[in-house]
Parts: sequence; structure tokens; C-alpha cells
Amino acid sequence: MLHFEGFTAMQVFTPFPVVVFQEVPGEISLGFMIKGCRLGCQGCSYKSLRDWAVLDLQTYTQILDRYAGQATCVVFMGGDWLEELPLFLFEAQQRGYKRCLYTGKELAEVNPAIVRELDFIKVGRWQGILMGKPEGNQRFLNLRSGQDWTSRFK
Repeated sequence: MLHFEGFTAMQVFTPFPVVVFQEVPGEISLGFMIKGCRLGCQGCSYKSLRDWAVLDLQTYTQILDRYAGQATCVVFMGGDWLEELPLFLFEAQQRGYKRCLYTGKELAEVNPAIVRELDFIKVGRWQGILMGKPEGNQRFLNLRSGQDWTSRFK
């Protein structure tokens, strides 16, 4: 069981959540864009996002409850640097959602406590090449089956 003391929240792009259909193959996902990435990938679209809000755990769980039965997955676009992320992922799993993280890091660089809470992960820095292209470096992994699903983005 995960346990965090104190105020648990993260900064997210508004509006939140964004309902997305292409980030996880076969899933209707609630996407949360998390502020604070320090990788600085050239051409990253997140740098241009200006409207941010605080997403606390109570609001987040209310959103999960509201979309129950409609959405099937939660996608965090960033946030792997936050110690609160495993708790947010755990709360999604408790409500029957699959969980995904988009990160510019490689799998071995992501906190194992986060990886344990995930069903899917997109890894690799943004280099201006869409995922699924043979020359691209980004990979989409199904952590439950151990399969590389990158080709599903072609």
C-alpha cells in the first residue's frame, strides 16, 4: 500500500483532463499534461503551454470517478520526477483504469516505484520524429505483456 503524508498535488495543463484516443492503442484515455519537465527536448510542444492549474488528489479521484465506465486508461504526459505519481497511478488502478506514462527518459532511468504502477510506457526523448517511424527513437511498451507496441503507431 502506498502512503504519502501532507499535501499531494501536481501542476497540470488546463483544461484537464483531456480525453485522448491515440496515445494508448485500443484505449480511451484521460490525459494529464504535467508541468516541470527538465529534459528540454528541442521542438517540444509543452514549452508553449501557458495555462497551468494544480491537480490535487481529491480532484483527481473525482475526475476518475466521473469518467468511470467511459474512459479505460489514464495517461500522464510527464511527471516521472514527482514522488506523488505512484499514488496517482495507484488510485487509477483501484478504479479499474489502465495506466500509462509518456516520458523522455529511457525505461531504466524511470523510478521503479512508478514502473511497478504502469501498464504502458512511452520512452525516449522527442527528436521531431513521430513514434512508429523506423528512424525514430521513441518506443511504446506494454509492460504487462512485455511487448513493444511501437509499430501500432504507424
